[in-house]
Amino acid sequence: MNAPILIPNSKLASFTNLTGLWACADGSYAAIFASGVQVNALPGWEGVSNETQWPGYIASNGYGSLATVRRAPGLAEAPDSDHRGSAQVIVDGWLIQVLGDSKLPASDLVGVADSM
Repeated sequence: MNAPILIPNSKLASFTNLTGLWACADGSYAAIFASGVQVNALPGWEGVSNETQWPGYIASNGYGSLATVRRAPGLAEAPDSDHRGSAQVIVDGWLIQVLGDSKLPASDLVGVADSM
């Protein structure tokens, strides 16, 4: 796969608990882990700045908070009845999403992202 990041190395998500890996026709991929964590890498984010993307996203959606993800400005979303929870950041033109299982705190998802 031609993505900048593939598999995290944390207790919640690593090669040891990887249960599925899908490559999509658009070049994106999804990695599924036994813990309920899912990592998506979506191409096509060249020229999009972490510094401007996430404040606008939060203002538009009214949900999420700014967080440092992989040493860059990113997004953390706590799980609730409408959201699984996530940590998101743009890396080398790829949107990297770490999605939870609707129970894991956003800080755990940021930790998964930081382990990549």
